[in-house]
Amino acid sequence: ATSTGSPRATCSDGDRPGELCPGPGASGEARSETVPANSAQDQGLAEKLAAIGARLDGQSGDVEKHALELIDATFGPGAHLPPPLDREFLARLLTSEATGAGPLEDLIADPAVHEIAVVGHASIFAQREGQWTAAERAFSSPIGLRKVVERLSGASSGFVEMRLSDGWLLSAALPPMVRDATLTLRRPRQDSVTLGWLVSQGGLSQGMADLLEMAVEARRNIIVGGGAGSGRSTLLAALGQAAREGERIVTVEDSEAISLRHPHWVQLSTRGGSRAAIEGALRLRPDRLIIDDVRGSEALSVASALAGQPGTIVGSFGLSPADTLARIEALALLAADAPSPRSLREAIAIGAHLVVQLAARSDGRVRVTAIAEVTGMSDDGRAALSEVFRTQADGRFAATGHVPSFAAGAPPSMFRI
Repeated sequence: ATSTGSPRATCSDGDRPGELCPGPGASGEARSETVPANSAQDQGLAEKLAAIGARLDGQSGDVEKHALELIDATFGPGAHLPPPLDREFLARLLTSEATGAGPLEDLIADPAVHEIAVVGHASIFAQREGQWTAAERAFSSPIGLRKVVERLSGASSGFVEMRLSDGWLLSAALPPMVRDATLTLRRPRQDSVTLGWLVSQGGLSQGMADLLEMAVEARRNIIVGGGAGSGRSTLLAALGQAAREGERIVTVEDSEAISLRHPHWVQLSTRGGSRAAIEGALRLRPDRLIIDDVRGSEALSVASALAGQPGTIVGSFGLSPADTLARIEALALLAADAPSPRSLREAIAIGAHLVVQLAARSDGRVRVTAIAEVTGMSDDGRAALSEVFRTQADGRFAATGHVPSFAAGAPPSMFRI
């Protein structure tokens, strides 16, 4: 589950789906030749290129030579093509789509690109330093895009999330779920994420990081909440990295977004069923259980883990500490064997000790907006929360004066308002 370098393109000739290697003619240099988006909007041209691409499927030997022959047969010698397209250009593109990653190859090879989003065959975007820009390139046709997505993911329909062999995180949707295939690729970090690194990036204060390290050391159960793109997996990885080296860590994820550099780390996937994966993780006798992205009735197993497994760390969607806990409760109630709502609230209030709230920033980096201690049950029967730190309207991190029960020995200045 660790990355070894930047992928270039997927291999053909029987290699596993998602295994990445240089595309044809890519001898260490990224190719930038791609169909411009305006040319890709030409439906007649796209249909002809799709027909050629279909005939290149499964070809062995000199695929580019065969592509040239098919282009001549389709357009005729000396056929007029919109600039900058020519027969050699199209042959290279169709070959890379048939055996590699097509117009994504140079983006994948560019270390400044952290994420790639393909909205449709003629709409490709790249994220650099947290900013999205149009990539000014396109696939030859919707079918050309679909072939690349199928080769990367090994799926032919529906939705798929996975970590590719070189560490890239892939999320893709294929027809009939969508009209035109769509794809997102996220580059893995080459170094481990730590709380200290997040402090250096402005994601939280040193006081916040010290508190979280104390919570991990004291084996308190931590819930990490946030919206889409808020960096939950990143913070989960940093908290896991804060665990002692001798601990046995088991992570449970869908997309395998967490990457740890820890000598005793077991990574489980939820593809066989989220509840089964969590219950299986508990049977592996972890010292530290990390569960990412709670989405459904597996939240009941999460509540059980919080009650019986000290040091559990959970990531879930939520817009505030109270909302994050309420969402876990609501999802747990979806389980057929769920207890009464009150019993479930009590279990969560007892099992959860700290809630860390995140918010997405415009530059794509993690930012903690609040850290709250769960102090028991409130008068309305829900978990009572006391904020320890919050991010103020001006962006500064501030303590509230509340000292968590497990931090009584910390310097008083750490929580001073």
